[in-house]
Amino acid sequence: MELTTPATFGECIASLPKAFEDSVSELKNSALYHVSRTNLNTDEPWHSYLLVTEKDVLNDWQGIAGLDVKRSLVEFYHAGMPSLEVDPLMGEEYEYLGIGDNEGRYFGFQDIENRWYALNLTNGGFSHLAQLNETQTVVSTRITPWAPSVDDPQEIEEDITYVGKEIIEGPDGPQEVCVQSYAYDLTYINKSGDENRNDLNIKGSGFNYIGYGEMLVKTIGSYTDYDMEGNPLWGYKDQVKTLQGYTEGAEVVGQNPVEFKSYMDLLREEYLEYNKDTDGDGALIV
Repeated sequence: MELTTPATFGECIASLPKAFEDSVSELKNSALYHVSRTNLNTDEPWHSYLLVTEKDVLNDWQGIAGLDVKRSLVEFYHAGMPSLEVDPLMGEEYEYLGIGDNEGRYFGFQDIENRWYALNLTNGGFSHLAQLNETQTVVSTRITPWAPSVDDPQEIEEDITYVGKEIIEGPDGPQEVCVQSYAYDLTYINKSGDENRNDLNIKGSGFNYIGYGEMLVKTIGSYTDYDMEGNPLWGYKDQVKTLQGYTEGAEVVGQNPVEFKSYMDLLREEYLEYNKDTDGDGALIV
């Protein structure tokens, strides 16, 4: 199949075929991804699953009148053979995406216990008018543990380029996608008052493969945290995140995320039962 590359990102998105016809449903949408990557200071590949489930809408986000965002729960699961000695659930975060005038724009993430977070107050967004191979610098303001005050947020920049249209393997076979490259080099200056928190440099780059409705079908990239002397602290390379399946209302494409969730819940019940507290101290036996 020969592809014609549209002249702008918006024209590319508009040209993508639908997986199914629009329908009305009160069911929450969900998506399941597989992730493989190589973590810093190791050559061993690391695999996991990400389950993203829409939860609710938050109005007047961070006290900003008229700014509404959609909140989803992101659950991180071990991949591979289950073990009763390992909790299949590695962690949980909330993810926030804009709606309305900010449809699809990224507004950050937050550990469910608020131990770490990066929450955007603004997001300039990548323009649908962007021409092929045109790079736009998207500017956002963000609160983090380094800059926790909405009155003095961190300004960040990300370079995004519309690089064309491709056919890749999707959750239900070959799928047309629009492709963006991205790169960022951020510095988090400590404005928290915590003297034990050091300034941080964050670098990342890669490619996003975006399907109909601007759903992320695949991403390839790298990410590293550095201290201010340039020493790597944490990160990964060669990350490939691929969409395995998703639900939209009552429709299911590819692997069913709801069935995956039910299976993981069963594994967790077995893990918790196997490691339940037997000496009355309230702690799991691990």
